[in-house]
Amino acid sequence: MTRGRRVRGSARGGWANVKKESAVFGDPPLDIYLDQNQWIPLARAFHGRDSDPVLKQVSELASRSVSSGDVRFPISRLHLMEATKTADDAQRRRLIEAFLHFGRGWVVRPVELLHAEELLCWLRGKTPRASSAVDRGLLAAFSGPTAAALQLGVSPQEVEDLNRFGDSPGAWYFALTMPGFHATVDQIQAAAQKYASQVEEVRGPWSKLPRTERRTIFAEGLVRDTIASLQPPSSELQCAISRLSALRSGELLDVIARIPTMDVLFVLSERKTRDLSRATDPNDLWDLGFLAAVVPYCHVVVTEKYWTHLARTTRLDAKYNTRILSRLENLLPVLEERVNPGRQSGNGGGSAQHDGQPRGPADG
Repeated sequence: MTRGRRVRGSARGGWANVKKESAVFGDPPLDIYLDQNQWIPLARAFHGRDSDPVLKQVSELASRSVSSGDVRFPISRLHLMEATKTADDAQRRRLIEAFLHFGRGWVVRPVELLHAEELLCWLRGKTPRASSAVDRGLLAAFSGPTAAALQLGVSPQEVEDLNRFGDSPGAWYFALTMPGFHATVDQIQAAAQKYASQVEEVRGPWSKLPRTERRTIFAEGLVRDTIASLQPPSSELQCAISRLSALRSGELLDVIARIPTMDVLFVLSERKTRDLSRATDPNDLWDLGFLAAVVPYCHVVVTEKYWTHLARTTRLDAKYNTRILSRLENLLPVLEERVNPGRQSGNGGGSAQHDGQPRGPADG
């Protein structure tokens, strides 16, 4: 049974509607997204290289859940990019094998495609569906053959070969070891480093601005960056872009709160930029990109402690009915409930009580 849940939006009265399947046994698959630093211990446990009994149990239950079709562990383009930076080739191969064993070829579509689809939903007055965020196959992580050829630095024929081999470890390993893909990752990392330096220069004075002015400036910058990330738009998408660009400042904040990926990106990045206790790291930009795509559309997200804390204190977990955890071990009760329904007490759809992280007041 698929249920559409209307989830209350910001304190400003907006609605962020995502038709997300509920996390109860018998419904469509539970989508669990793991940050790369969670995939590494899972891969070690899967390959018998970690003796921790809890991690071993997580690995065993995850294997049973994906085999039965009750759970999916989609990966993203970010996982592939980060895997290219793994110096140990044997470790990279083991990671790819874990991606395919638990992920079964399911991937989270690139955030720029989700931006475009959500803008069209906004224009049409429709509700985005969670099922549109997850697709199957290596090429789907790169938004199709043309983008894959460009980002991997390979020929169209090589892209066809990758597609033909499908979800084999060899095809995925081939993609991750292409020199062109390494060059693409290096370029993105260099751009992220430059952007992080620019943020560090301006965020001190910016954080002292009055709240409304600060948020408006940030929202306008987010809209510009989002539009720049989109592929050549259709006439309908161009209409949505034009309408978004023409919004007045007060309207803009309300509309962003209704467009899920932009909402998460705005809330987390604005809050992070105001946190002067933590320097801006280039990897923060990578993290924000995947969090924007998965917090609204996956049922469970396991990421680092800092982002878990921000997502909870800003109440994004409650808004999108998503369990957000900071440790792989905390997946155990989730998986046990999925494999043996009724045995665990569960925690509903939200994530407030997991792994000892307190929920704070809405922030912004």
